[in-house]
Amino acid sequence: MLYITDVSSVIKNNSDIDLQEKINIDMKPIYSFISYRRYLAEFYQFKKRTEQGFSYRQFSAAVGVKMPNFLPWLIDGTRNLGETTMPMVVSALGLSQEEGEYFALLVKFDQSKIQSERETLFGRITSIRTEKSVELIEEKRHLYFSDWSVVAIRELLNIVRINPKVDDGYYRLGSMLRPRISRTEAHRAVKILADLGLVEAEPDGTLYPTKSQLTTGDEVPGFFSRQFHKQMLERADESMDIFPSDQRDVSSVTMSVSVECQMMVKDAIQRFRGEIEALVRADLNEPNRVIQLNMQMFPLAETHK
Repeated sequence: MLYITDVSSVIKNNSDIDLQEKINIDMKPIYSFISYRRYLAEFYQFKKRTEQGFSYRQFSAAVGVKMPNFLPWLIDGTRNLGETTMPMVVSALGLSQEEGEYFALLVKFDQSKIQSERETLFGRITSIRTEKSVELIEEKRHLYFSDWSVVAIRELLNIVRINPKVDDGYYRLGSMLRPRISRTEAHRAVKILADLGLVEAEPDGTLYPTKSQLTTGDEVPGFFSRQFHKQMLERADESMDIFPSDQRDVSSVTMSVSVECQMMVKDAIQRFRGEIEALVRADLNEPNRVIQLNMQMFPLAETHK
């Protein structure tokens, strides 16, 4: 269970200083964002700080739409941004052609419903951010949550002592996973963990997991979590061929239920997950294996009643 809070800037107020002088923060470049809605939210706050009288209505007028709530609806996800309105929004934001193309890419990424298309778009976003030398923490989070071996190796380092400088440590790490991964893949996983501050090395080079915590962040959590769950579902499928039945539990039940009962089942699953987490926290024995628990419940049919 890994969590992190989203830390934002804190500005101290001073009633004796004019607002314009009190807050002097530049708007971050668009390449610092992977969510166009977050960019719009920060753009609005920046304009409110630096331009007297700026309002949602004023932005709508600049775009050429008659809805005064056009911008807040985009920010909170109530509405999506259409292709025909995109050029006017780019102009109202004061973006260059290149910046406008990146903004359009963010819009497509946010609004696409096809996971494979989102993965392709995210790759293009990452490439552009790399060219612009933007801090790649979101991409590193993506790598963490979309590669099962990175998560598994972090947990494995709670159990084994590995020194990459001796005994071919990366090979040993990779060979312990099921399915096994290569020495190169294990090295890459450790590099991602180190970049995120989740793994450090002792003076002699021995690796150990830190107490740092991580989540997907606020910008595209659905995208990251789907990647992660997809990987772990594949591992569950493979487990039936790799492990004997006494080392795994793969079962299912198909039911016809009311909507109300479905919600009760969902609540029961969440309570059960909490009980499992409590068991793990209370375990006083020395850990000697890494396990994955998947729980799924989803509709198999819709009757539209």
